[in-house]
Amino acid sequence: MKAQPVEAAKAPSSLPEQSITASLTVEIMNDLDNGQPALLASTHGNQGDLQVVTVAQILSQAAEARKDITRIEQLAAQYEAAAAPKIPSRTWSFTDRETGEPRTITCLQGCTSDHTGDIATPSYTLDVYCWNTDGSTSETLPIDGAGQDEDYRILDTVIAHEPFSDNPARRAPHAVVEVIDEHYIGDLDEHGLQGVIDTFERRLAVMRLRRAELARIRADYFARQAAETGLCPIYPGVCTETGPHDDHASHLHNAVDYGFVHVSDGKPLLYIGGDEFNPADAAAKAAELRAAAAQIEAMASSAKAQA
Repeated sequence: MKAQPVEAAKAPSSLPEQSITASLTVEIMNDLDNGQPALLASTHGNQGDLQVVTVAQILSQAAEARKDITRIEQLAAQYEAAAAPKIPSRTWSFTDRETGEPRTITCLQGCTSDHTGDIATPSYTLDVYCWNTDGSTSETLPIDGAGQDEDYRILDTVIAHEPFSDNPARRAPHAVVEVIDEHYIGDLDEHGLQGVIDTFERRLAVMRLRRAELARIRADYFARQAAETGLCPIYPGVCTETGPHDDHASHLHNAVDYGFVHVSDGKPLLYIGGDEFNPADAAAKAAELRAAAAQIEAMASSAKAQA
């Protein structure tokens, strides 16, 4: 009896099933009785809620539809990231120019930097970095910067990693966006303006995909750091969060509750009790605490003298 081939077991999907729909229909219709035009819109696929609307309502509905389109692009990027084969990162060593000691680095995922020179000759640690460059074709626009039009590259996005940077935020994978400062595009009619809008739309779509790739690379980086050191790579010795994380915190309890919080979409904040403040104000707050401690000691001495 001939053996039947056994179908390979399929790996379970890491993505939950989900569906996102973006729907917006806008029409201009003329009234059959008086010929007056009317603006109508529907957000249902079957136009079940078609009704007369104002321009302001259309703009609001378009903004909501744009949010759904963004979610659709993010969903596509998540699928691409989950389906793509995992590419191992390169690990290599170089000689620290200042100490003469060997240093080891694990490249950023998808690193496109040529590290041949770093490996061959001693290098300063701050000169060693990884770039994951955008593989898509760069976009240019004619920009008047000095009295004449010149094509400038716009909105290129790079994912970078500077493992030895003095800035903690740069030691983790981060995005670098190339922009044009104080350069303007002028003399546009409605068709020229639409061309600029279309160009920015294409770049924004690429940036959204790069954001999803950045999130995947950062998650892998934090997981590797946690496995190797058990410490937060952004705030080592301070942040008490473990495992892959984008939000950082440390909550301590002594005579008063104090600590710090840095959520992914905000700035670092410190707190004492219920009082939150910026790191720039930490020295003044510490001085207040030292003054309070001195007063407590003075009061204790006075109380002991009267005992």
